Amino acid sequence: MMRSPSFRSYLAVLLLTPAALIAQQPDSTRVHVVKRGDTLWDIAASYLKDPFKWPDIYRINRDVVENPHWIYPGEKLRIPGAGEMPMPVAAAPDATAPNSSRGYHSGPTVFSPAAPYTRGISITADSEQRAVRSGEFLSAPYVSRVGGPKGSGRIIKSADIPAIDEQTQRYRLHEYDAIFVQPPTGSVAAEGERYLAVRMGVEIDGVGQVVQPTAVIEVTRAPHAGESATARVVRIFNELRADDMLIPYDTAGMGARGRPQRITTGRWATVKWIAQEPVLPSIQNFAVLNLGTREGVRPGDEFLIFKPRKLAEKGELADPEIAVARAQAVRVTPFATTVIITSQQQAKIQEGQLARVTARMP
Repeated sequence: MMRSPSFRSYLAVLLLTPAALIAQQPDSTRVHVVKRGDTLWDIAASYLKDPFKWPDIYRINRDVVENPHWIYPGEKLRIPGAGEMPMPVAAAPDATAPNSSRGYHSGPTVFSPAAPYTRGISITADSEQRAVRSGEFLSAPYVSRVGGPKGSGRIIKSADIPAIDEQTQRYRLHEYDAIFVQPPTGSVAAEGERYLAVRMGVEIDGVGQVVQPTAVIEVTRAPHAGESATARVVRIFNELRADDMLIPYDTAGMGARGRPQRITTGRWATVKWIAQEPVLPSIQNFAVLNLGTREGVRPGDEFLIFKPRKLAEKGELADPEIAVARAQAVRVTPFATTVIITSQQQAKIQEGQLARVTARMP
């Protein structure tokens, strides 16, 4: 039996996908409703065909998105500019999965570092979202005592039999490589146990010494009869080499969930060091502030980096305070706090600038 054109039209409308419906809207009215698992990175890739344009979406939605690290299901984001029909936005991969393509990768945004870093955006919509994402926590350089953690183990060498002369084989290790390791003191190195590989960095006067994570290591064979343990490289954050130190895989700082609450009288700090010492630090760079757990800082706390009010000279008006950038605490030790830059208002972020706590975890 022949169906009328009106019935076919009605059926076609019913079968339209959400993406197709959005594509039929005029560009000026395109809106994406955030759902669990969405990221600004993926939304930009879907609608604007370029994930690096995620700041364009953030900029026109500041009335909705207060902090680019936090988007929530149900929020309606306006999409700028013209574009082809968007593809459905895929859910964000599990950042803790060993084979995740996100691996620090990192996290969000105008990210920089070239390989071996593989930074991707992890601004994930989650109503029960962790205060700090696993990739940011694990890869963040942090400050410890001068000399580094006590009782650390080490990577001995590659466990792969070289196909070329020993003197010319590579010394850098890569993801999935098999390696021989000496476990940290007191560790039984059971199969499946994980460690964080680290390397000591610069000393910061009056603060401590930077510890730079390089990889996550997983034991595949426990040590026997005086032999070393065998492990594999699970995730790489930086150049990984033999003799890198091994410390326990501690994720306690990632446990807090919730959203930081605004405060008006937060403690002040100073930017003491910026990771990789870039010419122009930007969003996703790590920086170290000289406040720590002793001063009550917790992972997830938010900071404002600023230029303070300049007192007026005689007959002149005073310069008001200038906001430079916003940052979030991702790794906190008794010595210092490592923050990640989440938004930027001024071009120059540098050591010596002041910062203060603007929001605290409940």
